[in-house]
Order: sequence, then C-alpha cells, then structure tokens
Amino acid sequence: NNNIIHHNNATMKLIKKSISAKDGSGSVTLLPQSPEDLWHTYNLLQTSDHVRCTTLRKVTKESSTGSVTSNKVRMNLTIEVTKVEFDKESLQVRISGPNSAESQHVRMGAFHTLTLELDRQFTIEKECWDAIFLDRIEEACNPEVGAEVACIVMSGGLAHVCL
Repeated sequence: NNNIIHHNNATMKLIKKSISAKDGSGSVTLLPQSPEDLWHTYNLLQTSDHVRCTTLRKVTKESSTGSVTSNKVRMNLTIEVTKVEFDKESLQVRISGPNSAESQHVRMGAFHTLTLELDRQFTIEKECWDAIFLDRIEEACNPEVGAEVACIVMSGGLAHVCL
C-alpha cells in the first residue's frame, strides 16, 4: 500500500506511525515524494510540534595545541517548531525553533532551521494528533482517498452524469 503510483507521481510514504489511542499523542515518520507531499507537510506542522530529521552542520573542534578544525557532520536534530515556511520555488519546507533533544554537537535550546525536502524522511511529534491531521496523512499517503470518481450512464439516448 505504501508503494502506490498514481498519475505518474509517487505518494507520500508513511514509514512509521505511533499514536496513543488514549490521548492522541505520538509521532509519524513520513517520506515526501512529490511537491504536493511537501504542501501536505506544511499543513501538518504547527508551533510546539517537534520535528526530527537529518541535517548537515559545521562542527568546529579545538585541539589541545589550540588549532581549530571544522568539518560538516551529518546528524539528527530535533527542534520545537516556532516558525514554518513553504518555499514553492525550491520545493522545501523550512522550520525553525530551538533544539529540543540532546545532541553531541548542538546544545539544548540552540536555535536552528531545518529543511524538509523531497525524498528525505522526517518525524513529526505532536501532543495531540486530531482527526483533521490524521485525515491529511491518510489523504497524502493513499491516493485513492482523495480520488474523485465520475461516471456517465447512457441508455436509450439519455445520459446520466454521476459525480
């Protein structure tokens, strides 16, 4: 079901869903595969959500002799969302906020911007996934949910259009 192709566009993949039946809290891990998936992502996010994804960050180290080296390190960062932007030109969703999970290279509370883009998975954590958010995920991950069906029934010179 996660590999359905529809109108030559792959649908968003739901990698993992872990939501409490008791209070609606939990997380989903998604993999956007089309520009429409990023639009769904933008509409799923709200302030106070926590988002985790991989990112490249420049890390500087000072040796015991005082020399400083810096290199880019791929790491997982989790931030608490304070701002969400959809860039239709670059097809990216940018989210900003403070780092909210322990990281070897980034201190807690340090402000960062993460970029969500095509073919790179991310995880959204919410205190409460309401029916609207869950419906949006279902629509984004299952093309048949949003599909519209129309038919024409013809009989004896009369046509019925059913929408």
